[in-house]
Amino acid sequence: LRHAKQKRFTMEGFLAAGCVAATAAGQAVTALEILWIHAGAETLKAYVAERSRRSISAILDLTAKNTFILAGEVEVEVPVTAVKPRDIVVLHTGEKISVDGQVISGEALVDESPITGRAEPELRTAGDKVFAGAYVRQGIIHVRAECVGDATYLARIMRLVEDSLENKAPIENTGDELARRLLRIGMWSTLGTLVLTGSLWRAFTVLLVMACPCATVLSASTAISSALSAAAKRGILIKGGRYLEEVGKAEVVCFDKTGTLTTNQPRIEAILNFSDMSENELLLWAYSAEMHNHHPLALAIKHEAVSRGIDPLSHIECDFTLGKGVKATIGHDVIRLGNRRYLDEAGIDTARAGQRADMLNDRGLTVIFLAKNDTVLAALGFANELRPDAAATVRELYRTGVSKVALVTGDTANTALTLCESLGIDECRHSVLPEQKADIVRELKNGDRRVIMVGDGINDALALADADIGIAMSAGGSDVAIEAADIALVKDDLADILYVRDLSRQTLRVARQNFWIATSTNLGGAVAGAVGLLSPVAAGLLHIVHTLGVLANSSRLLAYKPAIPLPAAPSGEAA
Repeated sequence: LRHAKQKRFTMEGFLAAGCVAATAAGQAVTALEILWIHAGAETLKAYVAERSRRSISAILDLTAKNTFILAGEVEVEVPVTAVKPRDIVVLHTGEKISVDGQVISGEALVDESPITGRAEPELRTAGDKVFAGAYVRQGIIHVRAECVGDATYLARIMRLVEDSLENKAPIENTGDELARRLLRIGMWSTLGTLVLTGSLWRAFTVLLVMACPCATVLSASTAISSALSAAAKRGILIKGGRYLEEVGKAEVVCFDKTGTLTTNQPRIEAILNFSDMSENELLLWAYSAEMHNHHPLALAIKHEAVSRGIDPLSHIECDFTLGKGVKATIGHDVIRLGNRRYLDEAGIDTARAGQRADMLNDRGLTVIFLAKNDTVLAALGFANELRPDAAATVRELYRTGVSKVALVTGDTANTALTLCESLGIDECRHSVLPEQKADIVRELKNGDRRVIMVGDGINDALALADADIGIAMSAGGSDVAIEAADIALVKDDLADILYVRDLSRQTLRVARQNFWIATSTNLGGAVAGAVGLLSPVAAGLLHIVHTLGVLANSSRLLAYKPAIPLPAAPSGEAA
């Protein structure tokens, strides 16, 4: 009635008129069939929507976090949502910082790469600020909470999940428009059949076939919903059908470097030898000093030494200074490994070694020095490890229709250009600030080109938001980046970018197949009913069968696997 007063022609109004007409003509069974078909269609729509909600919510469950607060003199584990301003949060090695606040005691190496993009951990002591999303790599700190944003963040994410199901893809709007046209055709076909044949029986048959074009309405929405559910099971959160459709059509892909094309685990990139020892001897001393240290650079030294078959020497004494270095006594020798300031404070002359090590700094490497007693033996340069599947991912993007791949990073020119050359990336934008990344994305759009931005940190959030499709490498990334992005990759796997693009194209193919199934059976059934080849009961069954056919075709996407195997890390290598 409301639609009639507004002079709007809708499916509900058409169905209501059909039920009234059927009842007035003594066709109560036909009226019940109309109501049953409509109720079934609404139930199916609710089911596919709820299925996607459950799959997406399963991803969010992975982000649930607890933390420790001081209750008197006792550390108590509580949900992050229970932390209040001015609570004292205790953070240990390996834990993610869940509040913004000030360190009141203790010291720790804090990895702020999700926020700043800098790979090297920073020393944080009493009086320093720390922010949610960073990680404690080594040490223990007590932080007085000032901002507790996780609850608000999770609430925003849940709203995004709900909104994603309403964020229609263009092809869904196409389905809705096609359904409206079929509805009008159904109305005139029903009236035309009644006028031309004078048979209520045939007219109601046509009405049953055309009355509720739910198969057409569900053609795109079920395909999109199945694809969103399939992606969620793989650990990919897509915030709506529009982004799923657009990601497969993008012509330009921009990558951040740290945490995106590279991992957050450093490796030894270069060794400058100032002595007459071999590299293996240098690594032996370094490994022996760092064997009990869990700093990322120490782990990189251990990994390199183990890969060369080097066994460490036992040490008599070992002393760690957070943010500076380590001193170990091995036999009659004192081994120091740390930054230049650490060696200077020990009275070791680093002037000449420091000058020679500038070439490593110019390459954007993190540099530490190895000294034995009072002599500097070597400088070690570290870089974040390149993801093993990065080169294959770039090649596959070009092969599947991407015209330009760009690196957009805050790193130095030498580091960025070397990476681009090794991966085959054709455009390099280096030494850029976070706000400049967003400007570059807008520039690369160049009119109507669709741009994907892939990043992982808060410094990428503006660019992620400005891109047509923002993709967050979220396993080690920041909450802000995940919220700003349109697609979040929980598993931090570059191959998932290729999977999403392939899934996008397959989803559009399935949706078009569904349109053909729904439209051809609707029109064919209407013609058969008009000439008396279908009864009202058979028409109702036809309607049910072709709707189930659309659902079955869409459900193939739930188990979809790309025809071409996606890049994977080489055997024995860590991504």
